[in-house]
Amino acid sequence: MTTPPPKKQPWPYRRYLLIRGPKTGLPRLIQKTYITTQKLKHPDLKTYMETTPTTQTPLLFYPGCYIYSPTTIHATLTVLNHIGTPYTTLGGLTYCCGLPHRFQGNHTDAKACTQRLTNAITTINPHTIITSCLECLEALNDIKLSTNATYNAIHTLQYIHHHRDKFPKAKTKTPLIIHEPCRLADYPDLKTTIEDLITSLGTTPRYLPPTTPHCCRHWHHGDPTNKKHHTKIITATTTTVTESHTDASAEARKKKIDRITELYYITGRVRDPKKPTLESMPVEELDKLIRAIMELPVVRAYPTKEAAKEEDII
Repeated sequence: MTTPPPKKQPWPYRRYLLIRGPKTGLPRLIQKTYITTQKLKHPDLKTYMETTPTTQTPLLFYPGCYIYSPTTIHATLTVLNHIGTPYTTLGGLTYCCGLPHRFQGNHTDAKACTQRLTNAITTINPHTIITSCLECLEALNDIKLSTNATYNAIHTLQYIHHHRDKFPKAKTKTPLIIHEPCRLADYPDLKTTIEDLITSLGTTPRYLPPTTPHCCRHWHHGDPTNKKHHTKIITATTTTVTESHTDASAEARKKKIDRITELYYITGRVRDPKKPTLESMPVEELDKLIRAIMELPVVRAYPTKEAAKEEDII
């Protein structure tokens, strides 16, 4: 009986793996071309791209391949600079953690990635390594076990949580939605930490509906079902954001109506029966009414709010 040939990976995923990890020959040329393009595109981050650190620091920020996600990197560097602990950044395609290759059964490339990353960590000799990638976090813990290293590998948000007293409480203007990826199930303490961090900074976290498929399909490049899957996630996220804005608007409206009611009481003004009820007024009109009442002199004082209600003042 003839053994069927192994299923060939779709081209988009083969392209994804082509430039990750130590490479030679044509793949190395393609990799260098991509790296050069990204350095020209993001000159403020080029010193962190594919650069082997030579300075030993207590903290190592390891973004790995996602060093080429500038928005995330800029945000993380800003936070780390604010915390103030001396740190070194290790990132680049040549410092891939190797898990993408291991998951696809390419153990040769996975081993090469792991060895190069291990050598860099040994040079830096950090006390703590942080990363925002759960695959990278798994790889770092594997290296620690296999080499008997003494460093502590944690998620970036766990490190921020440890220093949360250095950040002011401030509610975000937009909803903060937590994505629960497949691999987060392996880190229950991390999920608790994220919730506590968000709450401690003054914001209530929200989640996508449990019926939404939370897999990002990162390991399914080229799968024709990806587009449909992504559409479901985007739709669920948009719905959650809209609901959050609706909740926020309702809360803002309630506060404005309470403020107007208070001002009616303070100034002794009678509500004009010809005007629409406060509950049906647009938020902009409520703002105008608040400013108008505050500009009026007090015409009558009531000892209690109940007394004002008895005369239909409020």
